[in-house]
Parts: sequence; C-alpha cells; structure tokens
Amino acid sequence: MIHSSYHKVIGRQNGIAIGCRAYQYSRRPAAVFGIHTKADVGSSQAYAVVLSQLVKALSDGMPARQMESLMKQVGQGLAATVPLPIGNARERIAGAVNVLKSLGSRADVSEEDGKFVVTGNGCPISKAVTVDVRSCIVMESLLGTLTGLPVTERCNHGYRPNCRFEITLPAGERRKP
Repeated sequence: MIHSSYHKVIGRQNGIAIGCRAYQYSRRPAAVFGIHTKADVGSSQAYAVVLSQLVKALSDGMPARQMESLMKQVGQGLAATVPLPIGNARERIAGAVNVLKSLGSRADVSEEDGKFVVTGNGCPISKAVTVDVRSCIVMESLLGTLTGLPVTERCNHGYRPNCRFEITLPAGERRKP
C-alpha cells in the first residue's frame, strides 16, 4: 500500500499505482492505492533469466535452421501485437524504431550509403543474446515485418551486446548524392 500523497501522485503518473478503494472518514475521504500489475512485471528480474534459459534449452535441443526459423517466427508474432507503421519507407522505419523503444530499446536511426542503420545503445534482449546470438533474429524479423523492407542484422555480440540493423531502401526512395 502507498500512504504518502507525493508517492501516490508520482505512482499514478507513472502507471505504477492504482486506486483500490476509498474510505470515508469524519474529516476527509481516504484512498488505498495498490501496485499496478504492469509494475509487478516491470520490476521482475525473472523474465530475463527465464527467457535466457528458454533460449538455451531451445538452442541445445534444436537443429540450427529450425532455431533460426523459430526466432524469425517470434519476431513476426511480436510485430503482430502492434499496429503496422504506415507511410513511406522512412516513416515506417521511424514507426518501427518507436516500437523498439516501447520495448525498452535505446535505438537511434541514421542513413548511410542508401541504407538506414538502426543502432541501439545496449540491447533489450541482451540476456538471451549472450546465450545464443541468434536471438537477434527476433528483432531483425520484427523490424522487417514492421517496415516491409529487407533488414540485415549486424549486431555486436560481445560482452555487452549492442543492436545494429541495416535496412535497405527501395531504389525509388534512396537519396541521390
């Protein structure tokens, strides 16, 4: 339960606290606040550990092609949970990057040699990537499905994984030098 007025306001603004019930006292009404279920999920450390162990179990028990196909399917399934970005290629890429950001990525996009490059400062699924680098296929597939464009994964799979995806623009939408 949250008792401080300041914490109630901040908690409600951030979507952490929710009103549970109100009580009428002689001087003023009092409200009891609880923790929103989204806050329980957001503060849980189990998701990354469970995901990494699931990826490890799958990669240990599956042929390489099947694992890659599964990762691609996961990315497509993830894309199906959000509205597809609309507009020209640049607008769809911007929309896809916003989806990545909503998933916890700190991604930026730049244009290099007729390609868009999506670069992350870190990786939202780094625990899974450290277990199996093919986990990056999930995000590659997500971006490809959201943009409708060819995406190539070029991530840094080192000690601290960083995302990097190259998106090829259609010839008609490339800027002329």
